[in-house]
Amino acid sequence: MDSIGSKLEVPRYYPPNPIWGACVGCDNQYESRVSPGPAQFDFKHRMAVQQVITAQPTAKLLGTVHGHRDWSSGICGCFNDCGSCLMTCLCLPCMECRNASRLGEFCCLPYCCPGANIAMRARLRTLGGIQGSICKDACALVCCPMCAVCQMSRELDNMGL
Repeated sequence: MDSIGSKLEVPRYYPPNPIWGACVGCDNQYESRVSPGPAQFDFKHRMAVQQVITAQPTAKLLGTVHGHRDWSSGICGCFNDCGSCLMTCLCLPCMECRNASRLGEFCCLPYCCPGANIAMRARLRTLGGIQGSICKDACALVCCPMCAVCQMSRELDNMGL
C-alpha cells in the first residue's frame, strides 16, 4: 500500500487569483497586465479579469456626534434679550418665520411642515456644535414653545446668523 500511495500523484488545486489567470488560447499561466478594477477584459488573452474586494467601505464622520458646547443662554434666559422676548410674546409666528429664514429655510416652513421647529432646532444645534438631542428639542418645544423659539433666536444672534 505504501508503494501504491507513493506512486499516485494528487493534483494540486490552486484557487483562482484575480491577478493570475489561464489563457484561453494557449493554456498558459500569466500575470495580468491589466490595471486593477472592478471588472475588465484582457483582449490579448480573451478572458475577463476581476479584482476581488476584500474590505467593505466604512462610514467616516466629519465630527463628533455630540456637540462640544452648551447653548449660549438657558431656555429661561428670555429677559437677557427683551426685544426677542417681546416679539416672541406678541407674534410667535413672526419669530418662527424669522428663525426659519435666518437658518436658510423657507420662511413659512414652521406652518407648512409639521415638526419643522424640531428640525430647525436640531439644525441650529448641528451648525453651532451645541450638545443635545432631538428628544430634548421636542420636549423644549412642547413644554415651552415661546421660550424655545426665543432661545433659538438668541443663539442665532450669538452665532452671527
